[in-house]
Amino acid sequence: MVSSPQQTVLQGAQKKLRQVTHSIFIQIARLMLGLDLTLVALLSLGGVCTAAVAATSETAVEAVVQGTPPTTEAEPKKTIVKIPPKQSEADASQAYIKAVLQLALDESAASYGPAEIAELQLTYNQKLILSLLNHKGILDVVGSAPTPEREIDFRSARVPLMMGLLGYRMLIIRQSNRSLFKAIKTSDQLKPLKSCQGEHWPDATIMAFNGYQVETDPEFEQLFKKLANGECDYFPRGITEGYAEINAYSQAHPEHKLTVFDDILLHYKQPFLFY
Repeated sequence: MVSSPQQTVLQGAQKKLRQVTHSIFIQIARLMLGLDLTLVALLSLGGVCTAAVAATSETAVEAVVQGTPPTTEAEPKKTIVKIPPKQSEADASQAYIKAVLQLALDESAASYGPAEIAELQLTYNQKLILSLLNHKGILDVVGSAPTPEREIDFRSARVPLMMGLLGYRMLIIRQSNRSLFKAIKTSDQLKPLKSCQGEHWPDATIMAFNGYQVETDPEFEQLFKKLANGECDYFPRGITEGYAEINAYSQAHPEHKLTVFDDILLHYKQPFLFY
């Protein structure tokens, strides 16, 4: 739970999230429509997994908390809102997360006072970073996909920040395996191959529940290394993040010979929320 000054500011920021994410989503959609994607097969994961929390509809989204704006002072003290750092240099989501949160904070500053974002100095795995929300003064906001446990343990701003795009997963593969993946036409052909997933990601549970082979690791950077070393066969990434991630990782590690494969997309409901 966040401390009092941060909680007051975040209450105001939450009210702005739906408006600002809508306009940013339009920008993302325009960029995505400009990509030359050849979808040979759209593999939809069937079944219902208890770890998958459906994105709320427009009418179902509501503010979780209500607060009365404090009286604005002549020179209000700026509130520092602490968030996690990038998972690695290949993490392409951090800039977007920071931009949306800062925009919401700026839009609500007139009523709740100015605020700015500060990143923690150390990188932690997803399970540990979420647990820090329970320690006053260490961490204030985390962007994450929901699970039933997270919805119970933490307070979420129920505004899907990626508008569902995170649930469309393109693949990162070894360049040497391109012909292998080109031959895949059905989900049953993909299931025997091993997927790289974060150990504490909801994606790992969703994939395993639907019969896909999963290789996990708690550290984001290690997933790329496991793929390069042949410990897994493909690394599903959201279409809003995978292209930038592979560019960053390939520049840092050109010897690993990884590439994007977007002839196949995996799809499941995967909202992305602020906790």
